Amino acid sequence: MARKTITLAAGLLLVCLLSPAGAQRKPITHPVSPTEGRKTVTAGPIDDQLTPPDLSNQPTAVQIKQQNADEDAAAAGLVIAGDSQQAALMARIRRSLAAPAPGTDAEAVQKQLDDLINDAGQLAVIAEPGPLQLKALSLQMQSLYSRIERWPNDPQVDRFLFRLRAAARRTKTLDQADAPAVADFWLMTADLYDINRLDLPTDQRVRQMQELFDAYLADHGAGPTSDAVRAMVTQLTEQPAPAPKPNAEPPSGGEASDKPEPSTGANQAVEIPMSTPKPNAEHSEASDGEASDGEASDGEASDPDPKTSNQPAIRPLYEIGKKVPGLEGVTRYLFRSRYQPGDNFLRVLTPDKKPDPTQKLRVLFVLPVEAGLGDQFGDGLATVKRLDLHNKYNLIVVEPTFSALPWYCNHPNDADLQQESYIAKAVVPAVDELFPGAKHRLLLGFSKSGFGAVSLAVRYMEIFDAAAAWDAPLLKDKPDNYGMGPIFGSQQNFDLYNLARQFREKSRYLRKDKRLVLTGYDHFREHMQRAHNLLDQLEIPHVYADGPQRRHHWDSGWVPEAVEQLVKLIEPKPAPTPKPDAEPSEASGSPTN
Repeated sequence: MARKTITLAAGLLLVCLLSPAGAQRKPITHPVSPTEGRKTVTAGPIDDQLTPPDLSNQPTAVQIKQQNADEDAAAAGLVIAGDSQQAALMARIRRSLAAPAPGTDAEAVQKQLDDLINDAGQLAVIAEPGPLQLKALSLQMQSLYSRIERWPNDPQVDRFLFRLRAAARRTKTLDQADAPAVADFWLMTADLYDINRLDLPTDQRVRQMQELFDAYLADHGAGPTSDAVRAMVTQLTEQPAPAPKPNAEPPSGGEASDKPEPSTGANQAVEIPMSTPKPNAEHSEASDGEASDGEASDGEASDPDPKTSNQPAIRPLYEIGKKVPGLEGVTRYLFRSRYQPGDNFLRVLTPDKKPDPTQKLRVLFVLPVEAGLGDQFGDGLATVKRLDLHNKYNLIVVEPTFSALPWYCNHPNDADLQQESYIAKAVVPAVDELFPGAKHRLLLGFSKSGFGAVSLAVRYMEIFDAAAAWDAPLLKDKPDNYGMGPIFGSQQNFDLYNLARQFREKSRYLRKDKRLVLTGYDHFREHMQRAHNLLDQLEIPHVYADGPQRRHHWDSGWVPEAVEQLVKLIEPKPAPTPKPDAEPSEASGSPTN
């Protein structure tokens, strides 16, 4: 019941933005709904940068066309002449906004939102830098959030949140006056959504939201979105926060939750002072958690002493710190994220020579098997370097470290054990920021990290292109050994990551492309064979090799084959050679893209 008292983030954001918070506040009008006395839509659908589109009770396409014919010339940044691709995308966006979609027809509404997300995103890519690009990204973010809040139980909610944050980070790079405020607004909105779906006491959620609003207004108090944020602050403070019932039942099962602490919206790389972990120190949940809480957050307003306060400290999504010495040729960045306690590292290996501009850089995430800098089973990144695979395949190789034993899942209620979110929402965006020109993301792992590589590739198909696993317990059905119990937290949470279940549920999508590589064994031959058989039964294409048996170690000889197969999966396929005597046909022409 406590969760229902705060609805401004997980509920309809539109309500928050349209609710007047005082006579002096200028109301934010809805960008799609017709204005008073007029059943028409003008430049509004793309001008407003905050409100999710309302797809009900829309005017007809004829009405919109007549009105827009006269008003487009006056709409700055929206005049697109000729038969260009931009004009075609704009026409499709207008049709999507105008098409009637009754609220009861969920599939129609979903299709409209998906079309808006894709078309606005494509328009943002091809548009010249300027107002139109900002408006296209704003519409994409509006539509993404509308998709999220309408169907909060959709399994793809986390992917849509990832895309929302990615669009916001891109917006922040635009050379437009309003871009930083708009970008941080949507980053804050995503964080509010995450906060409100957590099983936290009401007073903690209220405090986190209030601090998030305060941080935003400190940066953008006079920006174009400040009135909307102040309206949300007013709604928050007007609601009394009742204490949670002592015997309240925990929420029913669902997706694993994200971290409770919101980001400040400042996710770009900054040099920050960080405490350097002791060499070869044991990385445990308790020790790292205590150190992190004691250090709180650099550069933020001071909170009560964490040792005496029951309130969690707010940490940003991620911070990239200074480079520190590491293995020769390997760069180590100190890395801090709200999804992991304490200081961690991003270990990065880049090609020795300046890359050939005709070749695309790829990112290979080497997933560790141990916490911290443990090397009981070898060093995956050092193995790749010794084999010169980063130069051979033009790879940026990244290995993140973990504060606890990595199983690449989110704990259901421990805010410091959000390993899946750590990779998808902190490590990947940080690498994108460090290497913005890189294309394709590949995952490599064995044992625990082989399970993690396949799990991430299946659960985040829009982020990762392919994954290779060697000698991994892929078809575990209980978190009963190998240190799984404390990381997964419960059988119910483990069931969300059960790969047999994931293969079946995602089979429709996994059939489209070959994206999984299973090679060889030592301890887990049965798991690898059963996973291969299940993928065959589900008609999911994949690469499989049953052996040879090798030592359970990074440096036992399996890495070269796995990396080679990964790279093959993402290399462009050659166009089929037409037969010499074949008659030319429409279908046999050269590809247009």
